[in-house]
Amino acid sequence: MSGRINFQLQLFLGLVLALSLGWLYQFPQPATDPLITPTPSPAPVFQNLSGGWLLQVRFFQAKLPEVVALTPLELLRLSPKNPQGKYFIQILDVNSQELFIEKFDVYFLRTGSSEILNSVEQSLLIPALDGAVKVIIHSPQGEISHAFP
Repeated sequence: MSGRINFQLQLFLGLVLALSLGWLYQFPQPATDPLITPTPSPAPVFQNLSGGWLLQVRFFQAKLPEVVALTPLELLRLSPKNPQGKYFIQILDVNSQELFIEKFDVYFLRTGSSEILNSVEQSLLIPALDGAVKVIIHSPQGEISHAFP
């Protein structure tokens, strides 16, 4: 009978120990190495601006692009800059100084098929900058400029 009590006591103590350790592991562990610093939070992916423009452009494979519409926006959220692309837009001031540049690519392939299109319309978000007078759209076929209203 004493063997049975010892087994029950061992089982009980084992459960108490397991629950105690589980409870202790809930608390954060202090860093023991003073050289370890917490990882900084990542930089924001988007940049929020108080104003901007929605520039709609029709791109062609064989001729210059054309501006379809330039619509003002109250709020604008810009994505990170693309460091490469065959196409790009520039915003210039009165002295033809570059205020903004963004590179991008245009694809003439219809989504979900292998059909190649002659033209594609694309919407671009650009910031409203003080002193900006025109936007220039560069493509492999050449460049066009469009004045801000």
